[in-house]
Amino acid sequence: MRIGVIGHGMMGERHIGILRGLGLSVDAVMGRDYDRVATFAHNNNIAFATTKMEDFISRGIDVIHVCTPPENHYDVVKMALEADMSVLCEKPFVIDPCQGEELIKLSKKTITGVAFNNRFHSAIERAKKRIGEHEIGEPLIIHGSYLQEFHALPSSFSWRYISKEGGPMLATSEIGSHWIDLLRYITGVEIKEVSASFGKFFNQRKLDDGKMYPLSHEGGDKITVDSDNAAIVTFRLSNGGLANAVFSELTPGRPNYIEINVTGSSGALWWNSEQFTDLVIGKKFSPRITDVSGYATDTSLASRKMIQEFYRDVSQKKRSDDSHYATFEDGLENAKICQAIYRSANNNSKWEVVV
Repeated sequence: MRIGVIGHGMMGERHIGILRGLGLSVDAVMGRDYDRVATFAHNNNIAFATTKMEDFISRGIDVIHVCTPPENHYDVVKMALEADMSVLCEKPFVIDPCQGEELIKLSKKTITGVAFNNRFHSAIERAKKRIGEHEIGEPLIIHGSYLQEFHALPSSFSWRYISKEGGPMLATSEIGSHWIDLLRYITGVEIKEVSASFGKFFNQRKLDDGKMYPLSHEGGDKITVDSDNAAIVTFRLSNGGLANAVFSELTPGRPNYIEINVTGSSGALWWNSEQFTDLVIGKKFSPRITDVSGYATDTSLASRKMIQEFYRDVSQKKRSDDSHYATFEDGLENAKICQAIYRSANNNSKWEVVV
């Protein structure tokens, strides 16, 4: 099995580290700038570096990990599928849902997945099981948040702030997409309509030596960032339920906080990533039950479990009945939801149907 990684930023490095931890070697790496990708390959003992997808194909790469800016996903995934490669793609799967539909049609011969790693927290898996067994009844109200401090100023400038590369959304597609996936995954309920408001705070800022600062910063050049760094979204669900979420990438003190609460017709449960061992279950007139796992999964281990499961299926050349990693179909539905959020936020929070 020959493995290639496309992209050598934070996510590319993370995937490579996990693959090596699983005893799998990376045979080739691809990037846009040859000098940079060649240096990365040398520093990480990867034998081959390139800027061309055709080189991956000619070298007989069997599996690719797509860790590039979202704008590039469609082109490289399409070429990989046409060459019968298996593909694990970082989220968001695509920006344009029409592109996702085309890729799904091409993906029937190989193993494909989207890297929604938060599914693999052990507490999330237990929450899905409890909801599936109707322990809390029908999910009626779902709420939560995904909060990070990653883009609070000062912060490093990157492709994420260039809409041509990262897409027109930031907080919504980058972290909100994870929360949306968890809602769909643990409840089995679909999102039908959305109403959203975007926060575009500090859209005027200073860029100085690769870092962004508030306008009060002395020195640097003034730039405009048009994408959302926060969003508040309300969802109407396929079973008649309601959901609400806050997405923020500028919350100091929250390096990577995701929380989901589900109120059902006969009980409730909730979980967050800062107490990742604990799934809490509530019943009326009864003490709360905290389901604590001695083998709880943090975010790093969740990513490892996701990739390990993906390669189990690659090895056997079929998706297992008990596989949990997100499919291209999941990625496409997520993209449609994010597009509906974008339309609503840019139309005075008008309710938008997910299509």
